[in-house]
Amino acid sequence: MAEETPLWRRTASFYGAPFIWCMLNDFGGNNGMWGDFASLNSGPSEARGNGSTIAGIGTTPEGIFQNAAAFDLMNENAYKSAPVDLDSWSRDYGSRRYGARTEPARTLLRDAWARTMLLLLFALLLMLLLQLMPLLLLLTS
Repeated sequence: MAEETPLWRRTASFYGAPFIWCMLNDFGGNNGMWGDFASLNSGPSEARGNGSTIAGIGTTPEGIFQNAAAFDLMNENAYKSAPVDLDSWSRDYGSRRYGARTEPARTLLRDAWARTMLLLLFALLLMLLLQLMPLLLLLTS
């Protein structure tokens, strides 16, 4: 849970004991697009650079079928000594993961993401309308 509450800072590097900087991204197997990318990107290298007793990095996946990008970014930290540029990392993620390196493929991925977001927005608005329906019926009667 170091990405949310980096205890190594408050405990003098766990009082000198070796520790693993660990991501608990999916507590309870809840599905969703969770992941504090800025913290996942900078946290491990920050711990390495401050004289801590960090021994490695890890994940505690209770349910890993939700945000592959967060797990990929976290696991890449094992091989990086400094944070990555998150804008370019995110922009190129689909190409690295799915091999889509041509502009038409990138356009397809961007369009698919935009449509997904529109569908999500539509679903949220529909849920809100359904929640407000009893109130609207009460006000119109």
